[in-house]
Amino acid sequence: MAHARQRLKHCVLCLVCISAALLDEGLLLDVKARVVLGKELRNYESQAIVVEENGLELARISRIGDYISRRLNIKVDSESFVHMVYVETDIDRVLARLIDGLCEGKDVPKSLRDYVRAEDLV
Repeated sequence: MAHARQRLKHCVLCLVCISAALLDEGLLLDVKARVVLGKELRNYESQAIVVEENGLELARISRIGDYISRRLNIKVDSESFVHMVYVETDIDRVLARLIDGLCEGKDVPKSLRDYVRAEDLV
């Protein structure tokens, strides 16, 4: 499932006047954030951070800056362009890693416990 061709992805585009903060999730995964090297950046990114677990990319946080807003002429006021941050989360990979953790005997993450019924747990 972690290497399937078609995966569900969750994408968020933030339009802000200034730089935005990064996200922090409590899913009990052994994730590491890695700053993407220049040669790995997509053509619209000025900076990117990849959240990985065991080498699998779970999320990518891209700082686009004003590259797209300049091309589309999106302005906050008459002179300053909108800055953008794009977050892409690979939901299928996150779920696969959570299920792998359950198979290895790990507990359900605290942030998800309220959404899981006790009778569903083995």
